Amino acid sequence: MDTLAASPIRRTDRRLSPVPTLLTLMLLAWWLLSFVDSAFQQAQMAVFADNVIIPRWSLDALMLCALGWMVLQRGWQPQLPTALLTAWAMFGACLLVSAVFLEARFGGVLDDLIPTYYRIYFLSLLLPLATALEGSFKPQRMEVLLMLVALPLAGIGLDQYLKNDPVLPTVANGNTWQVYAWKLEDQVRAFSLFNSGWSFGHFMIFVGLIALYRSVQRRQHWLLALAYLGISAFCVYICRTRTAYLVGGAAIVNAALMLWVPPRHRERLLALLPMFWLFVAYMVASGIKNVLHFLGIGGDGGVLNSASLDARHESWAQYAEVWFHDWANALFGAAVTQKDSGQMFGESTVLIDNAFIAIGAQIGLVGLLLWMFMFWRTWRFLLSETLRREDALSLAIASVWAAWPFSLMFNASSVYYCLLALLAVLSRSPQLPQPLRRRQTAGAQLGEQALRH
Repeated sequence: MDTLAASPIRRTDRRLSPVPTLLTLMLLAWWLLSFVDSAFQQAQMAVFADNVIIPRWSLDALMLCALGWMVLQRGWQPQLPTALLTAWAMFGACLLVSAVFLEARFGGVLDDLIPTYYRIYFLSLLLPLATALEGSFKPQRMEVLLMLVALPLAGIGLDQYLKNDPVLPTVANGNTWQVYAWKLEDQVRAFSLFNSGWSFGHFMIFVGLIALYRSVQRRQHWLLALAYLGISAFCVYICRTRTAYLVGGAAIVNAALMLWVPPRHRERLLALLPMFWLFVAYMVASGIKNVLHFLGIGGDGGVLNSASLDARHESWAQYAEVWFHDWANALFGAAVTQKDSGQMFGESTVLIDNAFIAIGAQIGLVGLLLWMFMFWRTWRFLLSETLRREDALSLAIASVWAAWPFSLMFNASSVYYCLLALLAVLSRSPQLPQPLRRRQTAGAQLGEQALRH
């Protein structure tokens, strides 16, 4: 079995210069505006009369400039597992080769392909580069900050739910930006300052886990943890997104395993979680419709309605057929790009709510396997960081990240998970020792005692 020891984290004793305070604040603002993914646009619409003047990519460009400056100042020695660096390099090379191949084969696809590359793959390729800024964030400060930020965001979402009104604009003038799928039948999906209920629900899952882990580790503030868990659970409910419900349930299972599996078994068992959730996600995607109809509730309204799942199955079948039209498409892709109008049945929409099919139809089976390998190695890195650090932030990141196949089986965007991986790097102390620490959490201690008796 593949073990973390087979892919050691390359660390040096070189003492890095601290990240300047101004740059840290800029980086924090960039990360928060990326995570709370419509706050930047909503602020502009409030100021510029429903117009989005400054494009989102401008923030990424500023961040890249800051990153380049820090690389020049500190040097770039990516202290990451060799297997992760290899996976990253292979996938980056695959994207370049795919772009050249698809343009040569189909012609005129780069105009759509390059923006899609940016939206889907940009953040996933930043992880090794972000090591130049590791240590920018303090884990405990980020935990408190995220818990504080969650309160007004939850308040906005609750207001949207109680009023059954979006409260905030859902589309900018000129259709330059919009909130996706903000309504389910006659009920508004709470989206707060996010671009969908999906993003809002995932954010609240993450914050609820942070509060839980902080209380378990400190063995105090239980009422505060319960309050945050209650708020998070209710916000996940009012986002009215089934994927968020599934991911929330998976994350709770992951959290229980993180706390209760004894240390001597933890590494091997937890490493298998993404494969387990991939299997469960496949079973849910292929069989949930039959289960709903068997129970006689598939035609009910609300989140139990199987109509959207039927539409997804039709879309998956349509683009899977394009993907496997011939051997060249199957191996190297058909240059299919998402063109999401925000309306599932829009005439000009190419909407594939499945990352595996979307990436396969775009860059082929070769690209899909390399992307999955990169995500697998990222998970192994995050797990090793969690076992080494065992702070609430890293534990929450790992608990959510382990469920990524569940989430991406019903969504094509991996931005949320890439931002969590970047947070793990940016909050990583460059002075931590090489060996994995074996300090036990409270739950692990109790679990080991139970096994002994």
